[in-house]
Amino acid sequence: MIGKFVYFSLRPGLLIVDLTTGSKTYMKDWNGLKQPGHVIPSADRVIALTPRGAVAYGLESSVKKVAWAKNEAKEKDAAFLVTCLGSESFPERQRASDLLMKIGKKAKVVIEPLLKHGDLEVSMRAEDLLFEFGREGLKTKWETVMRPEWIAEVPGLFDKLTHRNPKVRLDALDRVGAIDDPDVLVLFKDLLADKNPSIALKSAKILYQKGNRAGIPVFEKLLKTGTEKATIDILGELEKRKARSQRMEDLPLARLAAKSKHVRARVLGAGLLVDLGDRVVINDLKALIADKAPEVRVAAIKGLGDLALDRVGPILTPLVTDKARFVRMAAVKAISGLETKIVADALCLACLDKDVPIARTAAEALLRFAEGENAGKISTDALSKALDVKDAKVREYVVAMLMRGVNRPMKLLVRLAMDKSEAIHRKALDEIYNRAGPGDIQEVSKIAASPNMDVRFSAVQILGELGSPKAGPFLLRMLSDPDQQVREKAAEYLGSQANPHVVLSLLGKRQEVVAEAKRVALETEKARKALAAIGDKDKKDPKYLIAVAETKKYAHQLKEVNAQKEVMVNLIDNMEAETEAPGLILALKSKRLSVRQLAIEELEAIAGVRRNYKAEDPLEQRMKAFANWSRWYFMYKTDKDVEDTFKELQSKKPKERIEAGKALKFLWSKQSQRAIVGALKSEKLPWVAVEFNKILEDIFGIDRALPKNPAGKDITDAINYWQKHLDSLEAKKTETKKPPK
Repeated sequence: MIGKFVYFSLRPGLLIVDLTTGSKTYMKDWNGLKQPGHVIPSADRVIALTPRGAVAYGLESSVKKVAWAKNEAKEKDAAFLVTCLGSESFPERQRASDLLMKIGKKAKVVIEPLLKHGDLEVSMRAEDLLFEFGREGLKTKWETVMRPEWIAEVPGLFDKLTHRNPKVRLDALDRVGAIDDPDVLVLFKDLLADKNPSIALKSAKILYQKGNRAGIPVFEKLLKTGTEKATIDILGELEKRKARSQRMEDLPLARLAAKSKHVRARVLGAGLLVDLGDRVVINDLKALIADKAPEVRVAAIKGLGDLALDRVGPILTPLVTDKARFVRMAAVKAISGLETKIVADALCLACLDKDVPIARTAAEALLRFAEGENAGKISTDALSKALDVKDAKVREYVVAMLMRGVNRPMKLLVRLAMDKSEAIHRKALDEIYNRAGPGDIQEVSKIAASPNMDVRFSAVQILGELGSPKAGPFLLRMLSDPDQQVREKAAEYLGSQANPHVVLSLLGKRQEVVAEAKRVALETEKARKALAAIGDKDKKDPKYLIAVAETKKYAHQLKEVNAQKEVMVNLIDNMEAETEAPGLILALKSKRLSVRQLAIEELEAIAGVRRNYKAEDPLEQRMKAFANWSRWYFMYKTDKDVEDTFKELQSKKPKERIEAGKALKFLWSKQSQRAIVGALKSEKLPWVAVEFNKILEDIFGIDRALPKNPAGKDITDAINYWQKHLDSLEAKKTETKKPPK
């Protein structure tokens, strides 16, 4: 409702009701239903858009004569007519519009400023007039261009291409675009200047499809300032171009799209840049890597990855830690085809991703990366960090890579052997078994602390298979393992060890187990008697329940300790003489009477002779007997004279000196040990010094290896070490009688 009038949009037409008089006026030229929303209220009237232009209703219901209708001068004066467009009289406004139309383009200068007029009807009439001027200009130009066959193909061709309604023009463009005549392109070139963006874009697209680039400026303008729909429409056309030469022509457009304010346009722009597949787009894609929109970053990442150039590695690797999950995944996939160390390190980092699919994708990529010569490019430190992930599958992939690498540290393999995953610790154990040497005993022994019985059993097997006396102390500890299979396996290997210190420890261990077995047996019997004393009382009585629990506990302990006792007894009894004897001889020095008694019994059984040794004799007598037994074993083992062998340590022949040292180690005396240290001091040949050092390692069960080509300082350090070790042993093992109180 405006003023005293009410307006109703009908189908078709416009009904105006005068509320004062009740009169009704029907305007049949109103086309509002075909153009929804084009009824515009303004002050005291309504402005309607009709097929023939803007019409205002509401001020007058009857047509009056125009005061200047017969004044020809005024009818041709454009400046005067422009002022009449704001008249209160509708007939005058309409008459002014008609006369300005007759004047034509000459009136354009005075009409254009009216586009910003405060009166909406004036500005709209000005817009109508300018539109018609343009239409008349095209009509004049196209009269000589249009061909009858075009008009036959599209009846009313001119009127449709220049219709006030943009939809009519768009429909006509499609039909004209289907005409198979290159000369028809002139129509589209002229329509590029259409003020309606949709018409200009449609014309540019048709030209582009027909291989004419006259509409490229329209594309450029819309890519900079157009709507999202328009930019995507343009990019859809660009994507259809397959020829590389054509794509390179469109590089500037792709770059514009990559800078668009619309996210979707930037994504498609990145895709266009990628399609170029050339190094020239690397910097463009690199700029998109920093885009705020994750989907744009993903598009740029995929594009750089498709280029498969090593130089993009440093650009992509930081994105494996991006905040957006799918950006990280895209980065991992993109770099997985590149073979550089920086990529390997980034993939190791991605293995730590909290998102399991990303971590697994990175690990799988690393596994492929590690094939062939690339395994050496993967940092062991970086891989070891990846072992901290909870996902067992990722850890399995990492282990597989570690197995492919060379010179992987034993420390890392031992860590893997402790993994909860069976697939992981089994592979690690196999690798340790293949790689471990005597120098790895200390590290490998850590596996024995695993809560998994199978792993501990494998640890015993690895240590035992090394055949090194230095593994003895660790195998000894395994005799106390809670699992019988582990204990038996440790005993099996200990029985074949030639380290006398191990045998000495076994003797002590055997006595301890025997004593423990006796103690537990007594406790077991005591518990059974206590239970029997209670009798058949109520089974719910607390005293009865406690007695039953105690009986079961000691029965279980007795079973365990008897199993250990059986292992220990069999181990000592089944030892070969040449393996057992050196340890038994050393056991003669033990402070424990029970150990000395067991040792002399075993020695006399092996040798079949007595050497005036009594376990309870004073220290001085026992030391003489110990020396006799040492000489006996020396003769038994080497079939040499003791004095002559000592002299051979000073032989001019290096091999004789070495053989003498190897023989004298079986004496197990201070004299022989000091003689070998002395030989090391006087030795001038480095390689012989290395052999003497090995003899001392065997004697004391200590890993103190010299380099293959030791310098003077190396040998001096070794001599000082062995000298101090000898002094320390003598200080600890010297027995002194305490004076009476």
